[in-house]
Amino acid sequence: MDLSNLTTIKELNQAMEQLGLLVPVYYEDDTVWLLDQLLLPFQEEYIPLRSTGQVAQAILDMKTRGAGAIAATAAYGLLQRVRQGATMDELRAAGAEIVATRPTASGMAWIVDQILALNTTNPDLMEATVVRFIAAKIMAEMEIARAGATLIDDGDTILTHCHAGAIAGIGYGGITFGVFRQAVADGKAIRVIATETRPYLQGARITSWELKKVSIPVTLITDNAAGHFLSCGAIQKVVVGADRVLLNGDVANKVGTYMIALAAKAHKVPFYVGVSRAGLDFATAKGTDIPIEMRDSREVTDLGGKRIATPGVEALYPAFDITPGNLVSAFITEQGIIKPPFIDIFKGKYKTD
Repeated sequence: MDLSNLTTIKELNQAMEQLGLLVPVYYEDDTVWLLDQLLLPFQEEYIPLRSTGQVAQAILDMKTRGAGAIAATAAYGLLQRVRQGATMDELRAAGAEIVATRPTASGMAWIVDQILALNTTNPDLMEATVVRFIAAKIMAEMEIARAGATLIDDGDTILTHCHAGAIAGIGYGGITFGVFRQAVADGKAIRVIATETRPYLQGARITSWELKKVSIPVTLITDNAAGHFLSCGAIQKVVVGADRVLLNGDVANKVGTYMIALAAKAHKVPFYVGVSRAGLDFATAKGTDIPIEMRDSREVTDLGGKRIATPGVEALYPAFDITPGNLVSAFITEQGIIKPPFIDIFKGKYKTD
């Protein structure tokens, strides 16, 4: 389906319904409706967000997460602020408030910058811009799915970490979910091994929920078991998403990705990373320059509102870690498969940047 000519929220919502997306967020009646991912898999509920503060807090609290989903939420949040009569200064302040919630996520910062660069508070122009962004993301997810499926062989068991699926994207397939779904559509029998992904358990709660919805076999493992299964030949491919990718191939993704990449390299298992244009960082030179978001220690010491660690003990929880580009076998993008040397190919594929 060609979505490139859509200009209104009504048209976009109709298209998403026709495509049968697992929609993480949508806009209707000047309200941002957000699928509360913290309630999954036991409850599927869309919560209303009616202000910049509510949008920012929902992103900060990880009621939504994933590069595409938070970028879309931010875009809808700015559209809502314009519909509420914001001045340009107020719109810039709203953008800054939203971006500050997840500083490592370059995709969200990128779309906010694109919207603010219009330097307008015209509601119709803003709506058309946001719709074009969301539509382009959906089409990019389709292209990523098609490209990534070419890397998957019949009979593969694939390891994935955290969740980079449909509701971490715009709803078609995000990164990993789309690749898996397309591989199955191409007639390949695959199995997915998903890490639980502490402390929010995105793998246990969300990755497995999505895969079960489309009847793709999925098995959960603890985060610290990934090396074992890579070492004993149980896994043929690793496919993960990314919150930020530099031109040299360095990757910022959910903490734990680096350890998996090291084990994959040691055992000669291909390590693939999916990323769309919004997740590419053309300005930062190397991974160690990427700001790493440090979360509240209670996200580790508590579970479901109940303390599980020794009283008085603190915890450190970086939300992301950096995987060096030399551990990445290839990137899966809407421009196709990108193999080393990454910096040359990225620049060639994305000439306009």
